[in-house]
Amino acid sequence: MKDRSYITIFDKNDLPLMYRLAERIRLNHDGNLAVEFDNLSQKRYDDHPANFHGVEFNQVEKSEDLVVTVGVNQIIDQILGVSTTRWQYLGRGIGTTAPTAADTILQTEVGLRLDMSVNGWREQAGATLRFAGIFGETYASGTHTEAGIFTALSAGIMLNRVMFSNNSMNFGNTHASVISCIIEFVPIVGT
Repeated sequence: MKDRSYITIFDKNDLPLMYRLAERIRLNHDGNLAVEFDNLSQKRYDDHPANFHGVEFNQVEKSEDLVVTVGVNQIIDQILGVSTTRWQYLGRGIGTTAPTAADTILQTEVGLRLDMSVNGWREQAGATLRFAGIFGETYASGTHTEAGIFTALSAGIMLNRVMFSNNSMNFGNTHASVISCIIEFVPIVGT
């Protein structure tokens, strides 16, 4: 699996437009729009201006994430039809320890998990899963250093854990953010 995540910061005044774009992705299963969001996040991360249908990205942090063992097992159960429980919630935190495959929780989760089926999107296209959650005015400002996708509002099964640099994403009351995770199932080539 190849995995990466972004935290994308934008002006809080653009929240209504970002919510409408997320709704368009959810209702139409517009995977192309989700891909465009991630591509523009990468563009802004590379220090180029990025505008997502009128939402100007101010700052982006990128990190590789890790699909954890319990997450892989849940994916297998979903594929086999043993489990119908889906990935729905995005948690964030301020942990500082590096992710390991044995992780089952975030190190220091902060606040309530966000329901991506309401405030974000969950899209699958081919061998790629795309998740995103919009953290707006009802979520406290501060620093995000870790995030993960879960099956439940509390506890539940964790799919992945991502660590961002400790000082990268401190934002205040004038900004909102999207945390997005892209998980690609790629074949292993070798001898």
